[in-house]
Amino acid sequence: YRGSQSVSGRSVDSSQYSTSTGTGSSGMGIVQRPGTARTSRRNDSREVEVSMDGFMHQSKRSLEDTAMSGANMSGSQGSYSYMFQEGDKVQKLTPLHMYASLLAIMSLLVTVLFFAAHVGPFVVDTRVDKNVRGTQAAGGISNVITAADAVNPNEGSSSMSSALAIDGTENDVDHAWQVPAQNGGMQVVGVPLWLKESFLNSGRAYLGTNLEIPLIWTISSSGGDIVAETMSRCLSKVIAGDGYKYDVNSLHSAKFKSNMFNKISSPDGHTYINVDLFSLEGIARAGSLGLTQMRISNLAYSPFLKDSAEKLFVPVGGRQQPDVAGRLFVVARDPLERALHVYEKARVVSGNDQMTLSDFLDDPSLSENNPFTRRLLGISPSDPLNVQQADVAIKMLNRYAIVGRYDKVDESILRFEKFLSWYPGEGFPEVRQCHENILLSSASGYQVVNNADAYDSVEYNRLVGNYLVDQRVYNFMKELYDIQGQKLFPSETA
Repeated sequence: YRGSQSVSGRSVDSSQYSTSTGTGSSGMGIVQRPGTARTSRRNDSREVEVSMDGFMHQSKRSLEDTAMSGANMSGSQGSYSYMFQEGDKVQKLTPLHMYASLLAIMSLLVTVLFFAAHVGPFVVDTRVDKNVRGTQAAGGISNVITAADAVNPNEGSSSMSSALAIDGTENDVDHAWQVPAQNGGMQVVGVPLWLKESFLNSGRAYLGTNLEIPLIWTISSSGGDIVAETMSRCLSKVIAGDGYKYDVNSLHSAKFKSNMFNKISSPDGHTYINVDLFSLEGIARAGSLGLTQMRISNLAYSPFLKDSAEKLFVPVGGRQQPDVAGRLFVVARDPLERALHVYEKARVVSGNDQMTLSDFLDDPSLSENNPFTRRLLGISPSDPLNVQQADVAIKMLNRYAIVGRYDKVDESILRFEKFLSWYPGEGFPEVRQCHENILLSSASGYQVVNNADAYDSVEYNRLVGNYLVDQRVYNFMKELYDIQGQKLFPSETA
């Protein structure tokens, strides 16, 4: 290119050099007019190669070391101007043109990076027959689940790696969470790894059904099943849990052994998946078929917390964390009140109304030893359990559980629904009426008063001894319920 420099009215021809592009044989010239002094610039040889969807574009440019003369100075103030010379045509390139070109390049780069980071496969179990449609059956509607039946079919698959990775390590030094016990077995000394890898921190805002599934950990006679039933009937949510309970006439029993999922509508208004999460075999089946990865249920509930975490919320496709994480919900009930309920129920079921508390405590099939804490920790009745394990259980609940209370079950259900953004609001009185109807129908089987005077004192004290750790954990859960009410549901306490 050719540049000109004028100083005090004199014009001096500058040195000439040319550049060529890989797009054609015509030369392209650049004229630079610095406004203050003669400058020199060096552009090293660069080669850029970009490959995208089979399209490859290569641009190679080399500029020799050259002194950049051709400055145009005018007074004490100068201005830069750039011109392109191609053939006989000279076109001026203004800074606005340069900024527009730079913006276009940056936009292209952002687009490429976005697609590389976010476009991925949709995880669907290949064993599901996508061509089978729903079939009408006596007692309800049974639908074979396909990819189109996912709760959020249009959202695709998203990784939970970042959320779970952060929640699993935040403020945590419990790397060795279990150690061998002196008398055999394992002793839990820290928050279990299976909990960290499967459930989101309770303080993290709800991420939606495409990224997480609420798991209601259901202890018998504690009200967790009431929560699941209320959400199913009153909010028309698809549930996965005690499927046999809703298959009253065993019309769909064969489907609980099949290698595909079915969405079944029962006559009493429940829509459920053909899984049995109240048995270890059923949890294993649901996990092997990809229950959570398929995103076909709005919520799950099970009495087996550890097994559900290890089988249902597992990484797939070589990932470190599952695509769909769990959100833990727990309903707390006074341990002694619950134990007395189990005792009274055992008397009715067995037909032995003469059964005493001592008979109940001496029966291995009925007697319990701090069942809430042991199941929360995932340990057996023979594993060590003391104050240290109680503190671990408290830490687990504090970090990962959204807590409800049985003695405030109606309020607890509303909290859960609001946290999940499921509650339609006070403008839908039929939802509240549905809540009340279910609670009234369930109350008769759960109302037991913890009255020590109604029982033999020696027998009652034996019962108390079997629930000392559970009582300690329950007392904390009552406090946690109030704390979460202030932090997660401030409108209730305002």
